[in-house]
Amino acid sequence: MILEAILFTSIVLISAAFYGLISRDNPIKLLVASQLLVAGGVGILAALLASSESPIFVQSGQTLAVLLVATDLTTEAMLLASLLTVV
Repeated sequence: MILEAILFTSIVLISAAFYGLISRDNPIKLLVASQLLVAGGVGILAALLASSESPIFVQSGQTLAVLLVATDLTTEAMLLASLLTVV
């Protein structure tokens, strides 16, 4: 039940991100859409790795998810700083 909820939420996030990337009104919207896309991808990755039977895959998946979130937050901070500099 939890796995299906995580997958459904991740698919909704990814579809909202694709809509935001297609509409492209302003750079802030693109930044938010890219964040939604990464959050949906991390959710799908976490759900797939949590459904595996091997504890090694689950631990590797948790480590990879933390690394992806930290990298994504760093990228977001750099993009936001560059957008504020341009504006």
